[in-house]
Amino acid sequence: MLYIILTFIIGACAGSAVNCLVERKISDRDWWRGRSACPHCGRNLRWYELIPVVSFIIQGGRCRACHEKLRWQYLLSEISLGVFFALAWSRAGVDLNVISAQNFWPFLIVARDWLMLCFLAAIFWYDYRQQLIPDAWVVLGGALALSFNIFLGVHWWQLLIGAGACAGFLGAQYVVSRGRWIGLGDVKLGVFLGLLVGWPQVAVLILLTYIMGGLVGTWLLARRRAGLKSAVALGPFLTLAAAITLLYGQNLLEWYLRHLGL
Repeated sequence: MLYIILTFIIGACAGSAVNCLVERKISDRDWWRGRSACPHCGRNLRWYELIPVVSFIIQGGRCRACHEKLRWQYLLSEISLGVFFALAWSRAGVDLNVISAQNFWPFLIVARDWLMLCFLAAIFWYDYRQQLIPDAWVVLGGALALSFNIFLGVHWWQLLIGAGACAGFLGAQYVVSRGRWIGLGDVKLGVFLGLLVGWPQVAVLILLTYIMGGLVGTWLLARRRAGLKSAVALGPFLTLAAAITLLYGQNLLEWYLRHLGL
């Protein structure tokens, strides 16, 4: 339990860093320079205002100086990455009591999962805010996913088929709709995600994406917060589905095939 709590804290800190990256990317500032500041009044934040999760809750989701509301994105990003980091650690079965060359393998799996979860979170929030996916993040994420997976023993052909299937499926929708249903950035993102989860887990990713998208779309229509022609970014659904598939894609695929009697 102690390790789960510690990994949650690490993930929450990573979520805070992702928030900083997204905010500074939107405002066209360097991520690694300058102190964090309130997006409303511009006041530099003190260290105790930057404690993940805790500071947001204590301050009631408002700036201590100008009392303007802060985006719920900050809290959700920290909590969600904390949860995903803890799940990734638990799934890998890391045993810190036995350190050996054979036992080191789970550490590499955790390192891949944590790094990729950060990429997915950054793309999720940036696309949610801007309805745009930075090409540089997709290219770097895809290169790292390919390198990690090959080093971890995933067959290269599974990764290439996964990338082709995901990008091809999304690309067909882009062509048929002439860019009205999804953007070209989603197609590029499909290459990255296919390299990350590979074949056949990419089928789980696509299925989860459209299940979640359909549920959210139905809810928005029911609440009259969107119309039939409203544009909704697909990137957040793709990245969230990829995070779930990265951790539990094989389990979900086996469960589905078992229920089909295959």
